[in-house]
Amino acid sequence: MKKLLHAPLGVARTLARFAVPPRADGRIPLGRFLIVLQLIAALIFLGYTLTKKSIRLPFSEAPYEIQVELEDAKGLDRVDEPGAAVAGVLAGRVSEVDYEGGLAVATLRLEPDMRGKVFADASAQLRPASAIQNLIVNVDPGTPSQGPLADGEAIPVGRTTAFVAIDELTGILDADTRAYTQILIGELERGLRDRAGDFNADLQELADLTETATPISRALATRRELLTRFVDQLDVIASTLAVRSQQLGNAVAAGSDTLAVTAARENDLGAATRLLAPTLDQAGRALASTADLAEILNPALDRLIPVTGGLGGAAAKLRQLIPQASGLVDRFDALTLNGAEPTELLLEGTEGLTAKVKGLLPTARELAGLAKVLAEYRNGVAQLGDTLSAATSVNDRGGAYGQVDVLGFADPRPENLGLPRSATQSAQPGKSSPLERKLAIALERTCKQNPVACILRVGAPGLPPVGEGG
Repeated sequence: MKKLLHAPLGVARTLARFAVPPRADGRIPLGRFLIVLQLIAALIFLGYTLTKKSIRLPFSEAPYEIQVELEDAKGLDRVDEPGAAVAGVLAGRVSEVDYEGGLAVATLRLEPDMRGKVFADASAQLRPASAIQNLIVNVDPGTPSQGPLADGEAIPVGRTTAFVAIDELTGILDADTRAYTQILIGELERGLRDRAGDFNADLQELADLTETATPISRALATRRELLTRFVDQLDVIASTLAVRSQQLGNAVAAGSDTLAVTAARENDLGAATRLLAPTLDQAGRALASTADLAEILNPALDRLIPVTGGLGGAAAKLRQLIPQASGLVDRFDALTLNGAEPTELLLEGTEGLTAKVKGLLPTARELAGLAKVLAEYRNGVAQLGDTLSAATSVNDRGGAYGQVDVLGFADPRPENLGLPRSATQSAQPGKSSPLERKLAIALERTCKQNPVACILRVGAPGLPPVGEGG
């Protein structure tokens, strides 16, 4: 800590001794004041020199640097410290000149406040700054709408121009031409001697005339450009007409035929025009009726809109149902194909059935009388069936024919079909038993040869639905 405080204290003691020296003998009057003035002058000179040399001071803002590509940078040397201007105002120096790909690339180091004031479509011009041909690179900032030109970006060669030096102009002249030029300049100097006022007045009038003629020249140039475009467009039109001449001829001929037909149909067109007014009147009434209908439909649509909210769910369920419905339709198609032949056989078998039924009426009357007798003595018939079944069946106590009752059948037993008693019991509640499924399968298979089996399959109670027998 003492070492840190020692340096500031030493500087303070030195300044105090400089302001109030300990000895008074040999002191120069105003010596300290002159030394301070010299220090201030040295600092001012140093700052001016650093600024002119574009040397960056510590803690100062970095300069704004851009590049300019030139096809010809003859005479542009950074040793000469050529200036860099923005819109004609000197704002920096050319810090470097390099050559890349056959082009001269000049690096311009501009003042920091130029950042953001040079835009992406900026252009540059290399030109002499005075009669001694010292060069300067002048940058045209461009338009703000294009955005600023970033640090380090280059202005391309397409937007830069150079100048023609006087020595290049005079270098193309041979010795005789230069001699004639010198004589011409000498005679011109002799002729203009003591006539500077007249010559200045003539130049002023020429300037006024040139200023007046400039708008005319610009207008003529604009007219020349417009005439050029007009001639080009006329050429295009003439070429197109030449190509389309036959088509234009056909179109004119068709137009002439159309006009001729129209002239011949003048009476019909007049009649149609007279009928047009009532038609328009009827159309107006129809539109009015449509408007009235719209007023009626609007409340209905207002009521319909809430209903449409559930259509999405219904459509989704319908979409899910479509595959199942398609499968059902396929089954119906198969059933139609499979049932066509039995139906035809049934139709063939029913031919003449009316006559046969009429012929059976007497027999039916006899059977009715017999049924009354059997009903009267039904107990004896049942006893006779039990007696006869004992001789024909060993599986049932009452016999296979003993199950017959008047006007109906008893429930089938598994023993009659050679099955155990468990075949009448279903494994799941609400499902068909094995006996019922086997009976349904047997009837379905027999249905393919015997239509009566099909009727029994559909009409017999207690059997599972068609297709679920197994």
